[in-house]
Amino acid sequence: MPSDSTFSRPSPHAANCYTYPLSGRPRSRGQPLGISRVSGRPGGAQSPCTPALPAGAAVDETGTTIHDPSPEDRPAVDRRTHHDSGIRVVSARGEIDADLCPRLQAAVHVEPGARTPRIVLDLSHATLLDSSGINVLVAAYQAAEGAGGWLRIAAPALPVARVLRLTELDTVIDCYPTLDDALTT
Repeated sequence: MPSDSTFSRPSPHAANCYTYPLSGRPRSRGQPLGISRVSGRPGGAQSPCTPALPAGAAVDETGTTIHDPSPEDRPAVDRRTHHDSGIRVVSARGEIDADLCPRLQAAVHVEPGARTPRIVLDLSHATLLDSSGINVLVAAYQAAEGAGGWLRIAAPALPVARVLRLTELDTVIDCYPTLDDALTT
């Protein structure tokens, strides 16, 4: 049985098969979450409930399935300035969670005394928004508003839009269906 500090879920294939998430490793939807072990078998021996490895995956000496997502699947934050308007466009890709938040926070940071900050946050490729991401959005919104500027959210992906709606953050921060709408409105 897994320890209390480990998240686990039974496999639909066998009662003794569990999936353990890897902490700190990048992952995205549809890719293996972590390692599969069969309870009671030393060294994570193969069994009918151990899934086949996907292409590009490997198993290390501890029985951990390692799958390195392609660069376009890795969580990332890109920052650029829209050439026509001078608006800062920040694009977040992947899971906006505690691992990605420091990069997102740096990208949307408003320097004290900076001229009117205008920031558009493109969330079209974001797959998750957790509480740490919500905190970054609220702090960025408050900083931009406090400096006489604004923060807008563009094209939030469906899972992110649901979180924005549930937390009613979409009633505080202006959300737009496309990046172009956020830049031109």
